[in-house]
Formats: sequence, C-alpha cells, structure tokens
Amino acid sequence: MIETNIRILRYGKDLRLNVRRATIKGHSTTAENSEKVCNRLSTKHGLSAVIDSSNKSEILVLSDRPVPPTIVEDENWRLEVNDIGPRRLSFANESERELMAALVERSLIRKIYNSRIFWTLDSYRIFYERQPIVERDGIMVARRFEVATLPIEDVGIGVVIDVSTAFFTEMTVADFFDLNQPPHLQKSNERLFNRLSQRQHGNKGTLLYRSKPNQYSKCYFDKMLRGVTAANTDPIRFKGKNFSSLQEYYKLEHGVELADDESVALVSFGGISGSVMVAASHLRLRVMNDALPRSLNSLDKIAPDERKPLVESFWSRVGDDSLGSEVPGLETGFWRPKDTHVFRAEAPDLEFGDGNVLRAPKNGNFREHKDFYAQRLPHLSKFGCFSYPTAAPRTLYISIPEKFEVGVTKALSDSIEELYSELTRSNTVAECIRYKSQEDAIAKLQSESPGGMVLFVFEDESPSSYFNVEFELKGWRVKRIKRSTLERYAGEFEFEQRDGLPTPVKIPRHWNRFIELNVMDLVQQIDGVPWTIKNQPKYQVRLGIDVSQGHRYFAVSLLIFQPGSSTPFRMETDVESKNDSQKETINEIILQDKVVELADRAVASGFSDLGPMLVVRDGRQYGKELDAIRAAAGRLRDIGFLRRDAPVDVVDFHKQSVKNIRLWEVLRDGRVTNALEGTMIRFSKRSVLLANTGAATLNQGTAEPVLIKATSAIENILDPANDLHQSCHLNWSNPRMAQRLPMEIKRTDEELTSRTAQEVRRIK
Repeated sequence: MIETNIRILRYGKDLRLNVRRATIKGHSTTAENSEKVCNRLSTKHGLSAVIDSSNKSEILVLSDRPVPPTIVEDENWRLEVNDIGPRRLSFANESERELMAALVERSLIRKIYNSRIFWTLDSYRIFYERQPIVERDGIMVARRFEVATLPIEDVGIGVVIDVSTAFFTEMTVADFFDLNQPPHLQKSNERLFNRLSQRQHGNKGTLLYRSKPNQYSKCYFDKMLRGVTAANTDPIRFKGKNFSSLQEYYKLEHGVELADDESVALVSFGGISGSVMVAASHLRLRVMNDALPRSLNSLDKIAPDERKPLVESFWSRVGDDSLGSEVPGLETGFWRPKDTHVFRAEAPDLEFGDGNVLRAPKNGNFREHKDFYAQRLPHLSKFGCFSYPTAAPRTLYISIPEKFEVGVTKALSDSIEELYSELTRSNTVAECIRYKSQEDAIAKLQSESPGGMVLFVFEDESPSSYFNVEFELKGWRVKRIKRSTLERYAGEFEFEQRDGLPTPVKIPRHWNRFIELNVMDLVQQIDGVPWTIKNQPKYQVRLGIDVSQGHRYFAVSLLIFQPGSSTPFRMETDVESKNDSQKETINEIILQDKVVELADRAVASGFSDLGPMLVVRDGRQYGKELDAIRAAAGRLRDIGFLRRDAPVDVVDFHKQSVKNIRLWEVLRDGRVTNALEGTMIRFSKRSVLLANTGAATLNQGTAEPVLIKATSAIENILDPANDLHQSCHLNWSNPRMAQRLPMEIKRTDEELTSRTAQEVRRIK
C-alpha cells in the first residue's frame, strides 16, 4: 500500500475556516509590501495572514476576531491595515483551496517557531534540531525538517513534513584562516576550506552566521580581511546609526563582546547589496553533500523505514494541536491515497541496434522491473547502439598526466577502447597522450588532429581549467575525468611485466563499472544513441525549457519520436543568453524564435507533419512565456513541423518542489520500502506526483518524486506524466539505474551547467 509523508486535516473535503478580511491602503501596495504586512501581523499580533488571490488589495487573516488596526511603514512607504468583516473559506470552493492551505501552513510554522524546539536558518519553513546527531571528521551533522501544505482533490488539506540532513564544520572561519598557526597548517586549512566550500568549482561558500546567541542566518563568503581586527575596522553605519568599529557594533546592537584581536571576514547576504564585515568566529561553513568525506556521504540518504519514524517523532514533539486553535486537528497517521489517486506510469519497450527490442514489464512485479534495468547494458553489448554517426572519428584520444604509471595508462586505454568498439561496432582505436602540463596536452592534441574525441584526465579541477581546454580545443568533443577520480578507481591495480609490458594481475573491484560510465558518456559526446523508445508515445514532440541559476541563460531541448520511420529519433539542445539576468522570465520574442529555429533544423533533417507536442517548463511559466509558446506553435504549423490539428499541451515540471512530498510502500508484513519506479499520485485534475526512481534500482535513501502541473487545458494530466516517465528510460549515462529527470529536462540542465561554468574562465 502506498503511503506518504502527508497528514490530512480533520473534516477532509468538508473543511471550512473562519477568517477576517482586511484592507491594505497606501501609495505602495505592491505584492512584496503586502507580504511584509502579513509578516508584521504574525510577529506583532500572532496572526496568520495571506494575500487574497481574488483581490490583491485585501488580505485574509486566520481569526474569528476583528484584526486590530495596524500600520506598517518604511522610509519610503506607509500602509494601513483595517478589518472589514468576516468570511468563511470552504474546501468545496476550488478557488479557495490554495488560500486555505497557505493559512494552515503559516499557522503551523508560527506555532513551531514560537515553541523554540528548533532553530531556523535560511527559510522560515525549515527547522533544525538544536543538537547535532553526530560529529565526525570535523563535521557537525544536523537533522532538519521542512514544512509545507497542499490541497488534495476529494481529500482535503494535506500537511507535509519532510526530513533531511545538513552539514556544518566544527571549525569556524576564524579557525580556518588563523594566522597564528604554523605556515603548513595555514595552507592545509585553507585548502580544506576551499574543498569543503567547493570554491574550486566557482562557488563562494555558504556560511552559517550566528549574529547573537540562538539567532542564525545564511550568508556567503567573500574573503578574509588580512591584518584587520574587530577593534580596528573602519567606522560602520547601520540603519542610520554610526559605530566606530565592528567591535562597537556587536556590543551595542547584539550585546556581544568581541575580543580586540577578533578576525574579520567579508560576506554577502541575500537581499543586501555589497559585502558586509562580520566576526569570523561567528561563521561556520555549510558543507554541501558532494563535498563530504566518505565517512559521512551516506548520512544524507534516509531510507523510507528510517524516514517514517523520524517524521513521526517530529509530530510527537510539536503535537497535533500545533496548528492553532483556529484550525482543526489532524487525522491519525499518514495519508494513504486510495486507488482513485494512485496510478503507475508504463515503462516503454527499448530498441537497440538492428531493431532488437528489450520488452518492458507490463505489471508491477518488482523482480521483472529490476531485471529490466539490469538487462540494458547486456543488450547494448550484444546488439550495439540504436544509431551511431558513420562520420564519427575512429581514433579516441586519452590525455593523461605523466604521473600516472604506464600500467594504469595502458589499462585505461585498453578498457575504454574495447568497450567503446563493442558498443558502437566501430573498431575505434584509443591513443594515449601523456602530458606534463595542461598546455602541453593541448599542444599535443592540436598537433595530432584538428578535431576529434578526447577523454581528458584533469590535473587541475578548477572550472577555469576545464573550460580553458574546451576553449582551446575548438572542434573537439571533450569528456572530462578528475585526476582524483581516476586515482580512486585505479588505486588497487597490481601489475607484472609480461613481454616487456605491464599486465594487470589484480583489477580493482569497481573498475569495469567506472569504464562503463565513461564509455556511455563518450558515446553521447559523439551523438550516438544507445537505445530509443520503441512505443509510439502520446506526445511525438517534446520541448524542454529551463533557465540557469543566476538567470543569465535559458536552454531549449527538442526531442522527436517517430518509431518505425526512416528518421525515428532526434534530440537537440540550444543555449541562449537572456537579456534580463535579474528575472527568471524569458523574453517572449527570443523564446519564440529559438523554438522555431530548432524546429526549422528538424524539418531540414526530414522531420515534418508531427504531433501532438508537449512543452515542459522546468520550474514554472513566467511573464509572457505561455504566449510565446502559443505563438511558436502557430509558426511550427506554418513551416510544416507540426500538423495543423496537432494539440500543444504545456506543463510545469517541478524537480525541486517546495512541498517536499515523499512516498513509500508499506508491505503486508509492515515493512516500509521504496515504491516501484513510475508510481504516480494524482492530487488534482491539473497536478500529479511522479516517482521516476524507486525500489528496483534505488539502494539508498528515499525516492524523490517530481511534481507535474498543467499550465494549459489538458484532458488527462496522467498522459504527460506517463510520457515524461518514459523519456526517463533514456538513462544512457547510467544504464543500471533509474533516471530521475526526463531526457528533455536533463539535457537542458547539463547544457546550462556547462555554459554557466564557462563564465568562470571569462571572469578569471
């Protein structure tokens, strides 16, 4: 039976809430300022309030008593809040459900915050346990809980509690940059700081800042102020007040005494322009999961049988009455959706070389699904790729530092050559180029060929180093491997000399797996298609749209499926600069033109008269993007890419939903395990939760579903969800494991990450 981390409010779909209406009057009634009014009502009067979606000049307050007159003002604006009477919200009214969920959420969050059981950091909805669950290898491990609510059609208001793990250094920033240490320790600690903060990957480093006892916030590391102490900083002006030094500021504003020799760091805070001086001993580094030492890198993976009791313990501490007196209590236990809400996406048949097909299981049998993933690589080895460019180069260069012994170099070359040739049926030859420096490697490659394929083992792991190679090797397809990664996988090799050559007598346990993953990436680099979907999907055309972090670029990915035709499959992704990096919105004209440009190229390659089309926006639609998609669809019909009657459906794809909904399966014997890949829960006619990973391949942690919401009128929301699950089966980079993202979104993600990282080279 499927179970979730959701609890349902009593009265279910018959729920009603008594609220008060209040007007906001003033000359600056923006959405941002209205939110500040809601926050002031919470902090000053203990009231939960939200902006009325049907009347932006009014707010709704969760109370059956009149809202006290309130004035909220800043230097440049002043707003007055006045009660204008009661209102009753009903779950039966579909337009009021989101408002009810938001009010319940704010009431619960306020009650938890006021209980002081937990502490908060970077979000009002995330709560951290006060004591670390473990301290190991210089890292403190903290459990955190995230709160959300959502309306569920025919069920009621659901309250979601998710549990996760956060990591912080035991050492403060002052400890990492302590100049009183011996020089070798200074260098060692600074290298450790850079590695844990991932500054070598272009990140600034996320910090936990303790401004006063039990009060924390998030900021970002800029630099240490060498030779500056809290007592001798330049004067500070803050909120109209002047302070002679940072030391005086802390004493007068926070009641904290800083030592005269306290070291000072420059940091930046979200929403504040420029850098700010803070006491370095009040900063700890937040460690991201992929920078963790091996001893801790599995602690963030919480399995369902551990996750469920952790969420139960949260509720036992805060109590079922923590939603406030204005909200009814919770139903007992977690929500187990009925069959009317649970569905299963169908796995597709997969076509390999020469028309050979791997049939998908058509039922929910765990063993058959597990075998379905396990058989992909053997099928690829037996039948070869579905397609491989005939013009692909037949020499694969492997560029590797000279410090690697000849045996490792030869083992890497032989292994890559053998598997690559086997999968592509191409008789490709691997040629090693050993180098002393990156410049040396680039010069040797350029002298060998004007272009081609290269597997580049990097000595320097910085982004500027990565993309310097791509910049210098124009016309080359470059697959990167970190030196440290190769060392880890090749560390257990043992060789003996045979006929004057080093021959392996002991092969590392995970070597073949390492080779598989790299060969699969190399095949894709050269535009090979290992396998495709055999079935005719509901949506013949898929268009993925995404915006990069920092909003500097957007990407559009076009997938076309024509099983049984002479041109059965096409995939292409383009990245374009945005003209406004301050907003997520994509300019509608630029977006429209980019979509048509991709379709034009597809028509020139033989793809025409297609349909239907599914447009998938990673995140949600902004501004006039939906208008751009509709206009582009008309132009696609005009150029013959789409049929005249081809429908165009649009969905938002939330891979990082703030709701943090989890699902698992409770077996008959009471054991809790992951649900099977493809499990879906329909929340409404317009939204569905989809678990693309699950029990057949997920060995650690709990499946992290995605949320799909219809933006246009869609007859059945399960249709796009089913097709998106099927394109997750194009898991070419890791054939043995289920892929969380459909290919049209995965490719936009990858291309945007690559383009953003290239900025590091330009900046440096």
